[in-house]
Amino acid sequence: MGKARAGIIAGIVLLIVGVSTALWVGPDDWIDSPMQVVNTGGEVGAVTTYGFLSHTLPLRVTARADTGDVFVGVGHVVDVDDYVAGARLARLEWFSPSGVQTAPASTGGRLPALPAGLDIWQQHASGPGEQRLNGEFAGQPVVAFVAAIDGKPRELQISVGSQLRGAFGVGLAIAGIGAAAVAAIVIIRRVRPTEQAAGAVTDR
Repeated sequence: MGKARAGIIAGIVLLIVGVSTALWVGPDDWIDSPMQVVNTGGEVGAVTTYGFLSHTLPLRVTARADTGDVFVGVGHVVDVDDYVAGARLARLEWFSPSGVQTAPASTGGRLPALPAGLDIWQQHASGPGEQRLNGEFAGQPVVAFVAAIDGKPRELQISVGSQLRGAFGVGLAIAGIGAAAVAAIVIIRRVRPTEQAAGAVTDR
């Protein structure tokens, strides 16, 4: 009885862990940090530090502005640094599933030009609502930049995510193993008393 109860508990734990993992990751295998305001000090934009995107996993950056259109681009670190030199920007230093670590800027001015009109971007997206870029940037000397499309210091919300390929399927598999274990133990516990009762009748 003790072993059966322990097996049921273990199966339930596996089921909960598997379902939780699948719901957290989602069918696309992406794990994103929550959207958060990154320019709380009134900065005109935000830029990642060098190395922020250099992960072995695919990454994506999602951004939106509180009003108006937003711009998000990825470019060579030298080109982007030249563009934003002197501008007051928040720095995105690192991220985890719980959020993005930022460093505010105490000095600086406006952007020297609107970002959408420049040819320094390897990828870029702009428009209303959420705009998103994703790719595999490991080993590439690139940074991400986010700002309002008009270059004004509007509130910017950013989320950063990484893709764990196959994580959704692994979560479902774990949940399936847990459910199967619980079902098997319950069935065995029900069948054994019936067999014992039948054996007792036969002995008589």
